[in-house]
Amino acid sequence: MSRSRPAGEPRHLDREVPGLSRPLRHLRRYRQVAEVLARHGFAVVLESLGLRRLLPAWHRTAPAAGGPVHLRQALEELGPTFIKLGQVLSLRADLLPREYVEELARLQDRVAPEPFELSRKTIEEELGAPVERLFARLDPHPMASASLGQVYEGTLPTGEAIVVKVLRAGVEEQVRTDLEIIDDLAKLARERLAERLIDPVRLAEEFARIMRRELDYRFEARHIQRFRHNFRHDRRIRIPRVYDALSGRRVLTLERLWGVKISEWDRLQQMGVDRRALARTGAQIFLKMVLVDHFFHGDPHPGNLLVEPDGRLGVLDYGMVAALRPQTTEQLVRVFLAVVRQDAEGAVRGMRRMGIVPPGADTQRLVGDLEDLIARNYGRPISELVLADVVRDSLDVAYQHRLVLPSELLLLARALLLLDGLGRQLDPSFNPLEVAVPFARRLVLRRLTLRRQAQMLLAPLQEVVEVVRTLPQRVDRLLEQAETGRLAVRWRPDGYEVPLRRLERAVNRLATALLAGGLAIAGALLWDETGPRLAGIHVAAGLALVASIGLSAGLFWGIWRSGRL
Repeated sequence: MSRSRPAGEPRHLDREVPGLSRPLRHLRRYRQVAEVLARHGFAVVLESLGLRRLLPAWHRTAPAAGGPVHLRQALEELGPTFIKLGQVLSLRADLLPREYVEELARLQDRVAPEPFELSRKTIEEELGAPVERLFARLDPHPMASASLGQVYEGTLPTGEAIVVKVLRAGVEEQVRTDLEIIDDLAKLARERLAERLIDPVRLAEEFARIMRRELDYRFEARHIQRFRHNFRHDRRIRIPRVYDALSGRRVLTLERLWGVKISEWDRLQQMGVDRRALARTGAQIFLKMVLVDHFFHGDPHPGNLLVEPDGRLGVLDYGMVAALRPQTTEQLVRVFLAVVRQDAEGAVRGMRRMGIVPPGADTQRLVGDLEDLIARNYGRPISELVLADVVRDSLDVAYQHRLVLPSELLLLARALLLLDGLGRQLDPSFNPLEVAVPFARRLVLRRLTLRRQAQMLLAPLQEVVEVVRTLPQRVDRLLEQAETGRLAVRWRPDGYEVPLRRLERAVNRLATALLAGGLAIAGALLWDETGPRLAGIHVAAGLALVASIGLSAGLFWGIWRSGRL
């Protein structure tokens, strides 16, 4: 006997199609997605996911054409969320063959503008005042119109020229529905598809996080402010100001930058711009973002770059950015320099330290493929190398060996490809590697300085200090557990006491050696610093060196007495 649905209980799609848990109101959108995919030749994918029954009868025998071009066209037809999904997948050269990556990179996100009255309503709801009071002028005809938002130009009551980005009305609900559908499809793929390069649910969650940021302009505002801080002393670059009082989740008001698009070669020539110097400047700015600031613009295509009348490079659109951990950047530089030195084994060691080589990978074959890549590209001077070839060949190796590349490294690869193409258009003889290699070498040398090594040695000591600082609280918790009867004592078999004592002794000696070394380096760094002196010797430096010598002597004596010198 079937259970009747209680009044008010929402109907779900799993009553119609097993495996789909979303409310039945999504059924129309599910069917639209299924029909578009089938029409473009991906009915076999629907069959694999058990979704063929969503199709009308005349679509269930659709031919299996598929292919990169059809995938791009299907995503464009499905609207903003799926266009963004395709753009994100175009970065996943570790998951998709090159022909799919290159085709998805061509996805266009240009749609007809919505009426200004809808944007006016969004502005007034978000900022809490009429448009006429907020702006002296706001052109009702948008400068640009994309699937998620529109851009208007205007002026403030104080006379400053501004641009205003406004989220499209109703787009949040549409994106929310599509993300739920994508999440369902990812769960079905995890259950039904045996061959997977990555967990599709994790990929869907990452994409949902990206889309949530795209729908909240406060993220882009913070990105711009961080770039302005990083380049506050650099006169070569212009980053727009954010007007915080006129910005919010759905509205972003920025200073308008004036200049010539970097792709307008004739106008640049009329301005007297040195295109060769401009190419080098752009490369140096990007290298600073990546290697010094660890925070870079991920979409430096010609439409986002302009040259101002004073020659400064203006940078637009900060929605697609990425941050790199300093340790990741350092290992990335070491891998890059190992490849330049034609050291394939060193490059693989660096990749393993970065954690991108999966367990069980055939490292010998990986070394061999890297050696082939090096032989193809690096048997000639750096001036003759092509960065785009290096990046594409590296991504092909990553795809073949299923390397686990984090999204920020894939975005970096895309940005490098864009910059290489743009730099060669500005100056056909320009090679960004001629700028990158010396820059990377200087970075490595700088990190090998005495101060940097001191920081590396003192880092473990900070952890020891933290343990000592929290020791009283830990003892209190231990006594409280003992008093309340919650203290658990684990049994340990006999025979472990001697090895444990030796291990404890070794750890103590290691900590003592680190402390002695840290004090010695601290003393050396303080030796020439200003401060109180006694007999010409810096007091703090002298105490540090004496303590280091004492600890070293005690360590040496303990080792000598144990007979293990």
